[in-house]
Amino acid sequence: MASPITFGPSVATSRNKRLVTISLQLGSPEESMTITVSVPNDGREEDVYALGLARARDFARHFLELPADIPGHNALREANARLPPQRSSANKPMEIDEL
Repeated sequence: MASPITFGPSVATSRNKRLVTISLQLGSPEESMTITVSVPNDGREEDVYALGLARARDFARHFLELPADIPGHNALREANARLPPQRSSANKPMEIDEL
């Protein structure tokens, strides 16, 4: 089960845009997801965070659309399939450069 969402400070990148960082801890302290998105710099801080969360949700949906395979990298897919569901930092998935 995921923990509550945490927000980093929003950072103005221009008069019209802010970066909002949203983090979510997953099942264990070693697993988390952090997304930084750019949103309009309009309204109150709460509005900026609400826009950031909506944009992060849309951004995260794109992961569902990624292909299950990386063409030409069957070894990476097979190695990741052998990993247990909960990974420690010592048992991280192989990087493409490690093949």
